[in-house]
Amino acid sequence: MVARTSKDRTVAREVLIFPARAPELDGEPLFFLFSVFQIEEIFREITVCPVPFSPPFAEGVAEWREQVLPVISLEAWLGLETLPMPRPQRLMVVRAPRSGNNSKGESIGIIRVTPALRKVKLPIPCALAQPHEWFSDRALFKGVYKWEEGLLLVIDLQNLLGGT
Repeated sequence: MVARTSKDRTVAREVLIFPARAPELDGEPLFFLFSVFQIEEIFREITVCPVPFSPPFAEGVAEWREQVLPVISLEAWLGLETLPMPRPQRLMVVRAPRSGNNSKGESIGIIRVTPALRKVKLPIPCALAQPHEWFSDRALFKGVYKWEEGLLLVIDLQNLLGGT
């Protein structure tokens, strides 16, 4: 058994929040929320190569640590209108356990994030909200929450990365 340190408990209670590159939804700004444990690395620039006949949310592929990974637009994956990316942009390598009985390891992908990325300690004062009718597939989310700045969207990374 591995003993957890106080630093591990502190990190476990931190999340990253960033605004979506999408218009407000019924007057509410949209934000994405990720656990720090879901994030492998954040960097500024990478060459993204388009892939013909890929789904609209797949911006292409990029090489990261000698691996070719999909680059995904969260907004397009959710079916939202995507606003232009402010400069400088950030890219975030995210990971999720593979799903299924015979699956081992993790699925990894890259998502574009706005430069307004911030780390927040939990708990965050918020309330459970219903996914908007714009989001036809409720399996896209682990949760949607109303907080003081808008709506927090917690993406189901297993679903996202399993579909790429």
